[in-house]
Amino acid sequence: MLKAKLILFSLIFFLSANVFAQDWYQPPKPLDIKVYNSMVGEWEGVNDMMGMKMNDHAKIYWALNKQFLIMETTSFGVDKPEVKYSGMAVFGVDKDGKIKSWWFDDWGSEFMMPGTGTLSDTKMTVNSVNSMMKDDRTYEVNGNEMTMTATSTWTENGKEMKMDSKSVYKKK
Repeated sequence: MLKAKLILFSLIFFLSANVFAQDWYQPPKPLDIKVYNSMVGEWEGVNDMMGMKMNDHAKIYWALNKQFLIMETTSFGVDKPEVKYSGMAVFGVDKDGKIKSWWFDDWGSEFMMPGTGTLSDTKMTVNSVNSMMKDDRTYEVNGNEMTMTATSTWTENGKEMKMDSKSVYKKK
């Protein structure tokens, strides 16, 4: 009788562990977020960064089982092509449907900015901060046009500085 109970217990334990493991090892379903989906593609635009006109290129795509949206950007001065800027954003969504983001650029790890934000069908707003600055950014998609507006603030020599920028992109 003891032998039968041990076999039954072992069988139940094995089966329940197997069922749990199968659920636990399954990745979540791919994200289906309207504004993220509408952002996917290649975009060209013009930006006014610190008083200088910049030509912008953005490549946006899904990665890792469609759990993250990746945005790679490059900018070159219109009148000064030697002035260059590159950045990469990783956008995800937490369990409550809020944006979680990470921004990386040419300036290195000290300027990496984690962020949080909100989504609607055509718009996303991201608020990011690091030890040096704060950045509030909105992306709005209307068909084949995407507008990005941003306000960045930081302290320099004891004085708060502010930079506003706007990019209007057309989908290629």
